[in-house]
Amino acid sequence: MLIGLSPQRRRLLIAALVLVAALTAGLVISRTGSEPPLRASGPVPVVLVHGFGGDSSSMAAIQARLQREGLQVISLDLPNGGTGDIVESAEAVADAVDDTRSSTVDLIGFSMGGLVIRAYLEHHDGLDRARHVVTLGSPHHGTNVAGAAAIADPGLCVDACDQMTPGSAFLEELNEPDETPSGPSFVTVWTSLDETVTPPETATLDGAVNVQVQSVCPGSTAGHGDLPRDPMVLGLIVRALRGELVATPSPAACQRLSRLGS
Repeated sequence: MLIGLSPQRRRLLIAALVLVAALTAGLVISRTGSEPPLRASGPVPVVLVHGFGGDSSSMAAIQARLQREGLQVISLDLPNGGTGDIVESAEAVADAVDDTRSSTVDLIGFSMGGLVIRAYLEHHDGLDRARHVVTLGSPHHGTNVAGAAAIADPGLCVDACDQMTPGSAFLEELNEPDETPSGPSFVTVWTSLDETVTPPETATLDGAVNVQVQSVCPGSTAGHGDLPRDPMVLGLIVRALRGELVATPSPAACQRLSRLGS
């Protein structure tokens, strides 16, 4: 191939071939080495976390609405339906966040799922990667339902159930010294008609935008299980992930938010 070329042309061609070989080797090394760095561009992915004894199906309405926004949504199925130790369940959130390969994520938790997310933030350096955290009817200060179960049969109320009893060591550690540490924004959504997380006000956090459903839609009859599929709540979630929910909306926004969530 080099026959008939002048010495100068041969030297240039050989140099070009060496350069191509070096670049190709570099590409091969990059593909077979460590994983690619986290990406910081594009839409921020969302991780959804269900509640105690549930599964990802309870988050289906949220997933569908956010996918219409063009977002990558990961809806978890926690080990043992989330009935095990909450800190151990948080490892599943950490794995899901890593799987997004994104440097930033948004997190949405329903009921106990909100505690799992907060445990992830505390135990897995999640404060460095979470952008917006939204919790729906989460027992941030415990629920009397778990407390009653613990009194009735301590042998059955173990792991996550025990951790959700008011005054548990888990909750004391989670809420001290700051319920909403620096990093992500926090939004809580709760309903005054909650029959599972009692008293309903336990779902609020100091330093968060705390939104009572009935303060936005006074006629709402949404209970605990309605929160992940209520159109107004879905509208709140969309606004929160857009960074637009900086205060509790007024009742004038009820219909607008419901249309946004539909």
